[in-house]
Amino acid sequence: MELFEKSAQLGSSNAMLQLGLIYRNGNEVVKKDDQKALMWFEEGARKGNPSAIHNVGLAYYKGLNVKILVMVLRGSLRHLSNGY
Repeated sequence: MELFEKSAQLGSSNAMLQLGLIYRNGNEVVKKDDQKALMWFEEGARKGNPSAIHNVGLAYYKGLNVKILVMVLRGSLRHLSNGY
């Protein structure tokens, strides 16, 4: 886990993907955490990792952390409406 975290901090999109998968599935050592999983998938997606992009889409399709997406969209809409 530590090596994935170090690699992710250094910009490895594959490490970001792996961290997302670890948090999505959980195990004996790491508690399942959909919010952290999505955060790592999004980081990997920003780096262009196709599997991370797929997992972001899958998370939104399944409705994971939709509240966060709604808050982001509301903030974006508020920002846009203030500009006009």
